[in-house]
Amino acid sequence: MKIGIDLGGTNIAAGIVDGDKKMIAKSACKTKPERGAEAVIADMAELTRVLCQTNEIPYSDITEIGVGCPGTVDHTHKNVVFASNIGWKDVQVAGALENSTGKRVLCHNDATCAAIGELTSSPGYSSLFFITIGTGVGGGYIKDGRVFSGARSSALEIGHLLRRADGGPCGCGRRGCLETYASFTGLIRRAAAYVLDNPGSPLSRIRLKGKEIFELAKTGDPAALSLVGDLIENISHTVIDIANLFDPEIIVIGGGISKEGDYVLKPVIGNLHQFAYSRNGVLPEVRMAVLGNDAGIIGAAELGEYI
Repeated sequence: MKIGIDLGGTNIAAGIVDGDKKMIAKSACKTKPERGAEAVIADMAELTRVLCQTNEIPYSDITEIGVGCPGTVDHTHKNVVFASNIGWKDVQVAGALENSTGKRVLCHNDATCAAIGELTSSPGYSSLFFITIGTGVGGGYIKDGRVFSGARSSALEIGHLLRRADGGPCGCGRRGCLETYASFTGLIRRAAAYVLDNPGSPLSRIRLKGKEIFELAKTGDPAALSLVGDLIENISHTVIDIANLFDPEIIVIGGGISKEGDYVLKPVIGNLHQFAYSRNGVLPEVRMAVLGNDAGIIGAAELGEYI
């Protein structure tokens, strides 16, 4: 058995994964990254021990621990190069965990781990591109059963592809990045700007959260429809770009947006078939993620088979 850890800015989630790549136990604790990397890593180690104790699984039965981390992760040297949302830079996360757990530890980007997790639920496929859309936008790619990381482990930061040359500012320092237009953060920011100019709008009477804006759009509200339509269009163009660049067997959309199901998926697939360069040939299958937040945990546990 293996343990997978999904390190997020809010929570640390961990699970025990059996030989059939199924999660048999799960637990979580708050990240509280302001305490520093050493304290967070200590909590990760403790979480693995508590997880085994609570479920009466001998710690000696755990053969390996995998960690999915936000940001740029150098899986060869097992360190987090940079993760802005938890304030980490050059943190030797795997080495520290190995010292405290006595287990072999592997680490990779969290979206890559989620891609592996979704691939375990996609029998018959060996090539999968995963897009996560929520607070931000990220990507992971499994090609012929192996993780694609790039020459310096910094590939697939798709949230920072240029979408609009004269666009709004992005947290990375550029303007017009995909993350500015295809994330829930961007959706909420544009909704808030609309409310400032239109205080009587139905948008002013709801919580400006992704789910609530989508629900209002489904009632036919013109402003919400426009905002959500723009987000879906940007997701569509991202899927088209991925199909044109990588031609994976399957593209999986995860993160908070996956809860919107066919409302997002149908127009995305329609746009892919209308505008993809190879639209006269065979195109990738596109579906929503099926594992939810468990994908990152399962994928982290199975890292050793894909890197």
